[in-house]
Amino acid sequence: MRVARCQVCGVQLSRWALRFRNPARIAHYRNIHPDFVKWNGHFVRKLMASGLPLIVGVAFANYYLAQLYGLPRYLSLIFIPYFYIVVRAWRRDLARFRQDWTKSHPSDTLSQG
Repeated sequence: MRVARCQVCGVQLSRWALRFRNPARIAHYRNIHPDFVKWNGHFVRKLMASGLPLIVGVAFANYYLAQLYGLPRYLSLIFIPYFYIVVRAWRRDLARFRQDWTKSHPSDTLSQG
């Protein structure tokens, strides 16, 4: 059985602590890494602020291009590079957060093996 790991310190978590779940709902993150919960919330708000206008704009453009010109809805493909960019930004920012956390908690990472 595969066990989930903490994205910050690497500790094994319950199998229900999936990566895509909100860290604020997982006790380990709330108790041990409240700064990560706060950081994650900020990242998600920033993502929503940038992504929502893009999604709405593409949806309207798809609708009007299809209505006016009968064009297929190829603009939806713009979401593929957008999600790739979001995932890359998440991983980059998480690596920075993890590195900063490791520098400020050296004894915690050594004791976890």
